[in-house]
Amino acid sequence: MMTSPSTIRSPTLARTVRQVVSQQPEQVNEVWCRKIFRNILQALERHHALRQPHAPISPDTIGFDAHGDPVLLPADGATAEPGEAADVQALGAVVHYAITWEPQPLTPLRTQALDGFSESLVGAVNKCIAPDPGERPQSIAELRNLLGIVALGAVIPHATPEPVFAPVETTRTTSIFGPDKWQRWMLICLAAVVLLAAASALWMLLRDADGGDNVALTLPETVPASHNASPNAAPALPAPAAPVAPATPAIATAARDAAAMGPHSAAATRSIEPEPAASSPARPVAPSAAPARDAQQAPSVTYKLMVKPWGTVYVDGAERGISPPLKHLRLAPGQHTVRVVNPNYRDRVLRIDAEHNRNGRIDVDFGQRSR
Repeated sequence: MMTSPSTIRSPTLARTVRQVVSQQPEQVNEVWCRKIFRNILQALERHHALRQPHAPISPDTIGFDAHGDPVLLPADGATAEPGEAADVQALGAVVHYAITWEPQPLTPLRTQALDGFSESLVGAVNKCIAPDPGERPQSIAELRNLLGIVALGAVIPHATPEPVFAPVETTRTTSIFGPDKWQRWMLICLAAVVLLAAASALWMLLRDADGGDNVALTLPETVPASHNASPNAAPALPAPAAPVAPATPAIATAARDAAAMGPHSAAATRSIEPEPAASSPARPVAPSAAPARDAQQAPSVTYKLMVKPWGTVYVDGAERGISPPLKHLRLAPGQHTVRVVNPNYRDRVLRIDAEHNRNGRIDVDFGQRSR
C-alpha cells in the first residue's frame, strides 16, 4: 500500500539554524555549512521528485535532529510547491545568515574577511543571492556543481509501494490485459525499478569502500644529524691540547709543505716531527651537555599541505584547521597520525615519522578515485 504525503511522520528538530547561530556561533564553520547544503539539497530533490510540499526554507524551518543531521520540515498544509530556482536561492540566504547574522542577504561574502571558509563555498553563496536572477543557479544539480558535492545516486522514496493483488477471476472471458491486470503489472514494475535503484546505489558504495586511500606523501631525504641541532644550543668547547715544544723554523716549514701535499705526505711529516717535550698530564674535561640540549630543543618539522578540494586536518586527534586556507603543518619530532576529513568522501589517514623525515609535503586529492 502506497503511503500518502499526509501520513509521513514529520521530523522533530532538536535545534534550528537560528538557535545554533544565536546560542553556539562557534559551530558555524565550513564543514557545518557544507553539511547543511548536502542534506537539504538531497531532501529538496526528494520533495520535487515525489511532488511533496515542504515548509518555506528559512533559519526556523531548517534544523538538526537528535542525531545532529540537518533536516527540512514538511509543509503544514496544502501549499504551492516552489521551483528549484527559488529553493536554491532561499537555501543560500540561510547559509549567508548563519555566517554574517544579517536577516536579509544585502552584501556578498568576502573571502578575505572570513577565516576558515573556502572560495568555492563563498562563491556558491554569493551566486545564490545575486541581485540578477540570471546569475543565480537554476537547479539543484547546478548548485551541487558549484559546491563540488557529488550526488550518491538516484532519489529513493521513503516508502516503497507494496503491490496489491486483486482476486483473479476464473472465467474464460477475462483478458490478460484487463484494467486489473494493467494495475498489477504497473505496481510490480515500479517495485522492480525501486529495487534496482537501491541495488545500484549499494553497489557504488561497496565499490568505493573497497578502494584504498588515495593519499600521496612526499618526504625528502634524511637530513644529517648535524643539521638537526638547535640553533640556540651552545657549541661544545674542545678539550685543551697538551703543550708541545716549539719547532725549529726548518721543521715548521717542512710541516706546512707536507700539509699542502695532502694525506699521502703524512708519513713524511711524522718522520721529521720532534719528540714532544714532557709535560704535565692534561686535566680531564667533562663531556659537553650540548647534544642533550639539542635533542630536547629539536625544532619542529614543517610539511606543506595540498588538499583538494578541501578537508579538516586532525593531528593525533586534535583539530588543526581546514585546508585550504591552511597551507603548512608543523609537527614535533616523533610518530604522528594525520587524518584529513571531508564529509563528502572517505577519511584519509597518514602515519608520519617526523623524527627522520623533515620539511616534506602532504598531498590529499579526494576527487581522484582510489584503486
